[in-house]
Parts: sequence; C-alpha cells; structure tokens
Amino acid sequence: MPSPAPKLTRFWKNVTLEEVNGAYQIQLDKRSIKTPDGRKVAIPLEQRALGLLMVGEWDSQTQALKPHSLPLTSLVARSIDGLQDPKMRKDVIAHLTRYLHTDAICLHQDHPQALINLQLKHWRPVTEWIEKEYQVRIHTTDQLFNMSQSPETEAKLVAAVTEFSPLKLAAFERAVMHSKSFLLALALVNRQVSVDDAVLAAHVEVLSQIQQWGLVEDSK
Repeated sequence: MPSPAPKLTRFWKNVTLEEVNGAYQIQLDKRSIKTPDGRKVAIPLEQRALGLLMVGEWDSQTQALKPHSLPLTSLVARSIDGLQDPKMRKDVIAHLTRYLHTDAICLHQDHPQALINLQLKHWRPVTEWIEKEYQVRIHTTDQLFNMSQSPETEAKLVAAVTEFSPLKLAAFERAVMHSKSFLLALALVNRQVSVDDAVLAAHVEVLSQIQQWGLVEDSK
C-alpha cells in the first residue's frame, strides 16, 4: 500500500506582491511562487487587484495547506501552464463548446410555477444579453433531447471565446465546469452578472425547493 502524500505545511512568514520584469509576482519571503510546471506566476500589471487577492490567499494559509485553498492561484497557474499553447486552447474550447448544446439554463421546466419564475428571473437576462451582444438566437426547450444550438450561434460564440486571453479563458473554463452552462459563464466573465447572481442562476432548482420546503440543515 503506497504511503500517503506528504502534507505541505506553511514555510513562509511574509507574502508580498512585487513588480518584476513588467508583471506582478507573488513572493514568499522574497521567493517568487511557481506553477506546477515550474514557471513563475506572472500577473499582468492591469490585474493588480487579482494579485492582492492572491496575496491574501497565501497569507491566510495556516500550518497545513488544505486542498483547494488557493483557488485564484490555481486559476492563474492554469492560464500559464495550459492555456498559452494554441493546441491546448483549441482542445479546451472544443470541450467547453459541448456544454453550449446541453446548457443548463436552456433546459426550462414547465412546473412548478415557483421554478418557472426563478428561471425567468435568473436565466432570461443572460440569454437576452447574449442574443443582443453576439447577434445570435438562443434556443431554449423543455425537452432534454432537443437542446442543440444552431451552427451559426455556435460559430459566433466560439469565435468570441477564441479571442479570450489565457487568464480569461481559464476563468471561463472554471465557470463552465462549475455551472454546467456555457452561456452563464460567458455572461460572468464579461461582467454581465455578478458571481453571487451566477451562483443563484446555477441553482434555481435548489432555490425552488427551498421556497417550497424550506432550508433543510445537513443531518451530519
């Protein structure tokens, strides 16, 4: 039986944001952090707020680093290690495009009324913005096997995503995977919905159940 992986413990005292060679770097006791592939984490100068948030991530770590405790650092590392390579970008976009044709916010339930109201409240503004912004027609349905978008719609939306910077594409990828919605993620990374509103939009069925039955606390 293999030995468990050793735990990574906090070895640094100070975390700082430093400008180095035209970009920001996160430094732990004056040593720049690196990606899993060994590249230095470089943050564009116009993304200083992101750098400060990442400083907060590292500074908030306690004795032992917990899994998924550095989400922004992970996002930036993904953009550097995986999404600067043209082939990798193409493969990632192709994978994410599949979610366009099974998009969570395009499958509308026809009952109960509380759920219908939540769908209209949280989903319609997203699809309306996308239709106007990209001059496309978004197909919605109540049939699970009748959800595909037109080739024209796919082509226009994929063209828009292809222009994303590596960092924006990394954020888009994570948003799609968490929400199961290409469209909601597209609105989120273009700042048409807030993170809080995106979370609500991704969980309208849960919200409907809470409205009907109330919030049930975890029994564990």
